[in-house]
Amino acid sequence: MSGIYTALSGAVAMDHNLDVLSNNLANVSTPGYKSVKPSFEAVMAKAQGAQGAQAGGDPRRDVNLATMGTDLSQGALVETGNDLDVALQGDGFMVAEVGGGARYTRRGTLSLDNQGRLSVGGAPLRAVGGGHINVPEQAYVSIESDGAVFADDVLVGQIELVRFNDPGAVRPAGGGFYEGNGAVPDNDTEVAQGFVEQSNVDAVWGMTELIRTTRIFEASQKAIKVYKDIDNRLATDVARI
Repeated sequence: MSGIYTALSGAVAMDHNLDVLSNNLANVSTPGYKSVKPSFEAVMAKAQGAQGAQAGGDPRRDVNLATMGTDLSQGALVETGNDLDVALQGDGFMVAEVGGGARYTRRGTLSLDNQGRLSVGGAPLRAVGGGHINVPEQAYVSIESDGAVFADDVLVGQIELVRFNDPGAVRPAGGGFYEGNGAVPDNDTEVAQGFVEQSNVDAVWGMTELIRTTRIFEASQKAIKVYKDIDNRLATDVARI
């Protein structure tokens, strides 16, 4: 009856995929959000224990989650006209300080916190060379393509931009932030003031994949029920003999 375990592993995998797809679709309107795409693989499993070892085991094919990848492709840019909105054109991320550590984001809806620091989602942005970018109250803010920030034509700092050579090193950390290892300075990404980058989630593909995944999940559940019915019939028939 090892087939029931294969069906069960498929159902668990599709349940996980449903969670990921639902989260992607929930963030279809979140600026700078990057969709997450899980990858699954078939693996050979073997019964463990003394009896399994003596008998050579009971091989079966299960479904496993192989990787969780973040799609870092560019989202569409939308003009807002807001001086504190920025969009990144390229592979770079801005660096924000969250809970004393570095987090990375492309969420370009910036604001000034209660200390006058340029922030995103309440987390102050890090400036090139360290520290924060403080903007005087009521000052006119101008942001250049290299991330240099001017307040009434006075340079007050430059937004630190980094990139990851390995996209697989980038992991969602919630709230439009990402975490990862191996960040290096990025001089190629350009900052566009007065724009925001939309989510790169393809809503049509996401809905289609959601329907397909739901059907596979339901098929796996039916397979599990069939195996259970067979098991019950075998138990009944053996008992009669």
